[in-house]
Amino acid sequence: YGLSSEQAIREMAGDDYLQFDSVDPIWDNFDSYRWSDDPVFPDAPKAAAWSTEKIRQYFLAKIKPSERFYAQYHKFQYENARAQRFDPTTALIHCRFDDAYPLAYSGAPVNFNGRPKPAYFAIQNANQAVLPILYFDFEGAKDLRVVNDYWFRSWKGAKLTYRLRTRDGRVVADLTRTFDLPADATVPVIERKDTGDVWHVPGGFFADAAVYDADGKVLSENHYDFTDQEVQTFLTSVYPLAPVKPANAVVLTAEEATGVKN
Repeated sequence: YGLSSEQAIREMAGDDYLQFDSVDPIWDNFDSYRWSDDPVFPDAPKAAAWSTEKIRQYFLAKIKPSERFYAQYHKFQYENARAQRFDPTTALIHCRFDDAYPLAYSGAPVNFNGRPKPAYFAIQNANQAVLPILYFDFEGAKDLRVVNDYWFRSWKGAKLTYRLRTRDGRVVADLTRTFDLPADATVPVIERKDTGDVWHVPGGFFADAAVYDADGKVLSENHYDFTDQEVQTFLTSVYPLAPVKPANAVVLTAEEATGVKN
């Protein structure tokens, strides 16, 4: 779920769009949703804790983080599914792409008035027919692969460029590869050992990838933007099955665990 912009909310509900304090049941309803749907609202107050004005200021401060999270959520779910093309998955079903009634906080990338959230453009970019994808796992980027969803278009001598940077601009990896891109295919181009240790770039990272045809025409571009907190949130949200060791994890054997004393 994600918040709409304040402008969009005013269009739907008018200027006085927050008329309740935290005693109101509507806040308790929101309070239950935010625990399960995203990491933006862990500091939301319990019932009867805040006044109407304090809730308003809290709400306004959360719009940008919520928009960012919701856009990233969709970017990575679409890219991850597409990267696994037929191995084992091939598609996603998006339930409720636009809201059927006015909602400030919802699971739709387009609101009731037809105004797109940033997530809409993330979805648009993630569904380009040709797309370079950093295929993430718990140890980093397994590879940088290129998906081609065209049935009858292929490219010989295509070029893939990849640049990984720290958030202050230092270049960690800068690579170019030439490859053939068949029709209706997924091609791993840059291996894990060359993608850079993305989860351990200090402070988070930016990454840019682009695909060109043999004549230098851009076929597709993709961009990645992770803060250090977003990396940590991802790595601690879900863990892989043993024996895979997630980044930053401390793994104890059964013998070691039984020997640990409080």
